[in-house]
Amino acid sequence: MDVVFGIEKVLAGHRRSVGVSLMNCWILQREKALDALIAVVLVSAILLSGLAGCTPAGQGHEYQQLDLPATPIPNDIGALVFINGGKFMMGAPDDAEQSANSPRPIWIDPARPCHEEVVPSFEIGKYPVTASEYCAFLNEVRGREDVSYRTLPYYPLEEFLTKRRFRQHPAPGGYSYTSPEAHPYIYIHYASTVVAVDGTYHPRPGYECAPAIDVPYRGARQYCQWLSEKTGDTYRLPSEIEWEYAARGSEGRTYPWGEESPVGRAYLLLHYEAHENSWFPGMTYVGRFPNGATPEGVHDLMGNARQWCGNYYYRYTRDSIGKDPRKYRDFVRADLRAEGDEQHCETVSTERTEEDDTWTVTRGGQYVDWKRAAVATAWMRYRGGAPDWVGRNGTSFRVLREVLQEETMRSE
Repeated sequence: MDVVFGIEKVLAGHRRSVGVSLMNCWILQREKALDALIAVVLVSAILLSGLAGCTPAGQGHEYQQLDLPATPIPNDIGALVFINGGKFMMGAPDDAEQSANSPRPIWIDPARPCHEEVVPSFEIGKYPVTASEYCAFLNEVRGREDVSYRTLPYYPLEEFLTKRRFRQHPAPGGYSYTSPEAHPYIYIHYASTVVAVDGTYHPRPGYECAPAIDVPYRGARQYCQWLSEKTGDTYRLPSEIEWEYAARGSEGRTYPWGEESPVGRAYLLLHYEAHENSWFPGMTYVGRFPNGATPEGVHDLMGNARQWCGNYYYRYTRDSIGKDPRKYRDFVRADLRAEGDEQHCETVSTERTEEDDTWTVTRGGQYVDWKRAAVATAWMRYRGGAPDWVGRNGTSFRVLREVLQEETMRSE
């Protein structure tokens, strides 16, 4: 009954989100078909993960149910936080397996060996980029002739499911389906925080200040380019090194705020599933958990959605990328195949990356091991899809602004 109740709640939320009109039988039939598809996926996921007891059931939740904080929506969305450069130990500590609710080794091994990294100063987004901010970008670049900003017509999930406009697109571990005219910068479906209406993009009502999710890697990078052009500064995605340094600091915190439990300090779906609409999109507005911020004031590095990093996925070694300024420059900009420099190319690409530099990487998020209810730590990393893949990924991002040496001196 718990499973059935959970599915019924999800389907009810889905019906509200797509605005089905009971007066239109054709739409209703389409909606029923989509509901049936979602139900199959949900039942499969629950059975495979062994989390049938964690589905929404009104009473008897397996996880402690908490009230969402009454924190007001922040009035400084888009702000940046200065992070003073330094050194830190990057990666999983030696005792990671012994920590409370530690995940299985498959989640720990990619973050080893632990090694020292050197990081220059930078500014990072105080919050992830919100749905409202990302819609401003989508609407402004829509229709540009410049090939770097080319956008194409897009059919939301429920529309191209009905029209059977499918295309197989390779993705790690299987296939994802997207429309032949899929937008290269956003993937829209029933759980997105961005919706398309008559060719323009809008935040889903109630999620204007939630992170923009299902943003492809290329879309996140293009947003940074767009922001650079508008401001005259250099914006990009933070690399893994910079993201982890912002989250852990030189002292090597387990979580952005320190060592205390993540419960009540980040939006973790299983602790808020009793709230209406908690399962889809399954997140809340940025800045809602101020006690989960870093000492410097960076919010939402844990909870809500995972976040893109700018570099490609690579294997850790005990060598520091940051000690070599030239290598670091190429690394943070995902330029791992510098032309005309075969020796440098071999050092960075062949030794440090996986399979022809085709994998992206994400950080943060909520649970990394549902079987053990293990919450992500600040050193965990996850291999993403190919850079050009467009599909449902549940991923958000934040921006980094490069700072000049004189700006660093003024901040000290």
